[in-house]
Amino acid sequence: MVMRQPMRSGQAGTLWASYGRAVVPVALSTVLFVGLIFGYLLPQQERLIIERKKEMLRELTASAVSFLAEHERDSRAGAFSAAEAKRLAVTRLRDMRYGREGKDYFWIIDHQPRMVMHPYRPDLEGKDLSDYRDPDGKALFLEARAQVEAHGEGFVTYRWQWKDDPARVVPKLSYVRGFAPWGYIVGTGIYLDDVHNEMRGLHYRLLTATLLILASIFSLMVYGAKQTIVADSQARKALQELRDSEQKYRLLSEAVGEGSLLAVDGLILHPNRALLELLGCSVDVLVGKPLASLFADDDRTRAMVAALASLADGKTWQGEVELRSPAGGVLQAEVSAVPVEVLGRRGLSVVVRDVSAGKRLAGELARSRERARWLAMRFGLGLFRADAKGFWPLIEADDALARMLGAGKPQDLLGKPLLGFLPDGDEAGRLRAELESASSLRGRAVRVRDLDGRVRTLSISAILTKADEGGASVVDGLVEDVTWRREAEVRLEALQHPAQADLLGDARPIGLLGRPTIGLGMQETVVQAGERLARAGET
Repeated sequence: MVMRQPMRSGQAGTLWASYGRAVVPVALSTVLFVGLIFGYLLPQQERLIIERKKEMLRELTASAVSFLAEHERDSRAGAFSAAEAKRLAVTRLRDMRYGREGKDYFWIIDHQPRMVMHPYRPDLEGKDLSDYRDPDGKALFLEARAQVEAHGEGFVTYRWQWKDDPARVVPKLSYVRGFAPWGYIVGTGIYLDDVHNEMRGLHYRLLTATLLILASIFSLMVYGAKQTIVADSQARKALQELRDSEQKYRLLSEAVGEGSLLAVDGLILHPNRALLELLGCSVDVLVGKPLASLFADDDRTRAMVAALASLADGKTWQGEVELRSPAGGVLQAEVSAVPVEVLGRRGLSVVVRDVSAGKRLAGELARSRERARWLAMRFGLGLFRADAKGFWPLIEADDALARMLGAGKPQDLLGKPLLGFLPDGDEAGRLRAELESASSLRGRAVRVRDLDGRVRTLSISAILTKADEGGASVVDGLVEDVTWRREAEVRLEALQHPAQADLLGDARPIGLLGRPTIGLGMQETVVQAGERLARAGET
């Protein structure tokens, strides 16, 4: 039976944290996606459908009124009497139908109001409609007359029977338009249930598509979370192995010191244990081999061998060369050699220091600095270094800071005081005092005026590096343009009041408000801040 060590609570917590870093961003994106569709796009689409329906009603009613106008012109021309022209026009409109089922219709009232014609309610024709109310008590014909008398046209909402079915009463939106020569008001409308049915179909199609998309996202999320947990577990394992190796190396270096060897007549006589560990070989492999065989065959090595051969007593040779192990590995090493005499024979005492780790560290530091610059560009952050004296005259600046301060290029900012861009001198003084007191600033929002005269809101995070005796203290920091964020906060505050919300409309920068803020710690360098940005970007 295989025994498995139970997972400790700390490990479980770390795994859940890794899972959360993978899942939470996807889950939030999904919620925003669904909210955007059902909270904004669908209501917007419903408004567009209703607007299209209204435009259709305007065009249909305009055609009906044009038909009345044609008969009115014929009566004035003597082709018909006025009464005959009205009868023909009303009869023609009574028979006109449109719509998918061919049951949508026109109706006519006059300004009394009295029903002149209704194809599905002939019982109302000729009757005074002043007291007529729909099931909700709305005087719909009086409102239709008021719209025409006030504006010549308009829309009226009420409840009416479904086309030719008097038993079914539903909400309806009608458009009415006056025809002054005969004192008629022509109307036609749409049933809002049609709009709702159309929206339900659209809801169903979008819901189906959304569920398919969410299923795909969920599958990708599970896969990504699994990969994240595996990668995180491997990283923790590698980190633990690295720590164990460092501990072993520390104990070994304390026990044996640096690598060294004794060479006589150009041949290796005695390598110590540290050197054997460094080269990864046994003592038998090295003893008796030429000293030059430890180094790469290049001009630098040949120059070193020649220099060692002619090295005078009491002199020391020191240089950096490539050290080659018997297994074929190559590493950078700093070599120090001093002449010695062994039983009357000329020899060399050689100390070898492995500097490969230092080279790698230097390379990693350079890459880390480049990564910090890249991350600053990615997140729209400006990097700067300034003299801590006065109002922080700039020593270094990048393109992002130049854009924030209205400069054509970073060189245009060098020597200019960063705090000089603050219109409020007292605030600039407070920033200086706070940095000198606490040695750091974190996310301080200030208003600045750039070289073009524009006012912006910038967030400044900085640390003060105090110089050694005789040196100059410097300020390193990050700058973020948060003008948009301040505007968003103002809008958000305004949205809390209905009157102001009406003025602002739907301009709500949701994506911007969800953006995370990354601050600079008190003891963090710019490079360390960049690494923190990297970790934030990965999550």
